[in-house]
Amino acid sequence: LQGVIAAKGTPEEVARIAHGLAADLLKAYPVPLAPGKAPALARGATLFAQNCASCHGMTGDGHGPDAAKLTTPPIAFSEITRARQRSPFA
Repeated sequence: LQGVIAAKGTPEEVARIAHGLAADLLKAYPVPLAPGKAPALARGATLFAQNCASCHGMTGDGHGPDAAKLTTPPIAFSEITRARQRSPFA
């Protein structure tokens, strides 16, 4: 893969090799690709409020009361483009 990238291989070739490597990794180290059951939304809301909202904001917009104290701004989970790039597992 590194050689193809260094040689400026086509995007299709890079993707084919990368997907093959990913498949090989999953064979060697089987890990779940998605949760086994739907998350408990109420539990998630409680955990978010306790551990995340101070920086990410209660709505996930990245403007929590402690956000200004951070060198790197917190991610805005409410950004739809970014949300569409995430898997349920992520």
